[in-house]
Amino acid sequence: MYNKKCKFCNTDFTSKNNRTLYCSNSCKNKYHLQNKDPNTICNYCGKSFYKKEAKKKQNKLHHCSKECHNKYMKKQDYKEYTCSNCNSIFKKNRLHQLKNKELPFCSKECANKYNGKKHRREKHHNFNKNLTDEERTQRRDTYDNIKWRRSIFKRDNYTCRICKKKGHLNAHHLENYSTNKEKRFCLDNGVTLCKECHKLFHSIFGYKNNTASQFNEFQKSYKIQF
Repeated sequence: MYNKKCKFCNTDFTSKNNRTLYCSNSCKNKYHLQNKDPNTICNYCGKSFYKKEAKKKQNKLHHCSKECHNKYMKKQDYKEYTCSNCNSIFKKNRLHQLKNKELPFCSKECANKYNGKKHRREKHHNFNKNLTDEERTQRRDTYDNIKWRRSIFKRDNYTCRICKKKGHLNAHHLENYSTNKEKRFCLDNGVTLCKECHKLFHSIFGYKNNTASQFNEFQKSYKIQF
């Protein structure tokens, strides 16, 4: 290690490289910019300072330091916005905090719900117009089924109830899907199984008229309790 003295602020520091001249990148940048002619005025304190042209084009507001930036933003009044999804009124003091300025949202949940409706069914690029609603239900290619499957995975912590593995998961209906319409999207009627355990269950009990008692029997045979 070499004992050095910063060329800009004159503070003592240690460095592995003998050629190092500055204690930090900020001191290095300040040293090289101090001889530049000022071309920008700080929006908070009115001080003139140098700023690269590329950065001037990127930002509408210009500040000579982080302190001026923070003080300026604190002075800004909170503005009211209406959420595009739930129509609730919320406040923001910084416009750049809104990712979508034309369609403001109060939360990520509202943004996801709005965008989900925007690209659902006929509006989705992969929507097959040749299928009927009955055929979609039989293929389980519906939004309700996808939402139910995700909820089952989240509740079970994305873990198979039999072998405790994670990854390559299936959502299994305890009561048969085709004959129990009222229980199709009930969370109590679903469990998370890995691909292998799900395949093994149906190889033993078949694919029709499955019941919760069959799953309990299958679970006991492995002697693993959830």
